Amino acid sequence: MPEEVSSSNICLKVPACDTETFNWGYEEWPAFRDMFTAIYINHPKLSHAQKLCHLRYKTEGKAGAIVEQHPLSDDNFELAWEALRAKYENKRILVDNQIKALLSLPNVQIENSEQIQRQ
Repeated sequence: MPEEVSSSNICLKVPACDTETFNWGYEEWPAFRDMFTAIYINHPKLSHAQKLCHLRYKTEGKAGAIVEQHPLSDDNFELAWEALRAKYENKRILVDNQIKALLSLPNVQIENSEQIQRQ
């Protein structure tokens, strides 16, 4: 069900938010960023203050604390969004996390043709 947002006596229908609430995980940031951008940032009729309101609603924990540092106003949406990007688009941390994930995968046993023939 679409969410209604009103500003200056204008009522807008915003698509239902399919984004998960973002807490702090570097691994979840790209999916959250892309979905939030598609639903809210690219919405042509939302004010920056409305976008910041949605960003506050969709973040919690460490990420929510970053957003909460910015008072609800048109001027502060870009500041809050850039603060999240600065924190979670750290390429070194993202690459390190991917390497850790790859190294923690279980070993795979490979059967060669000789082993298969003996069975």
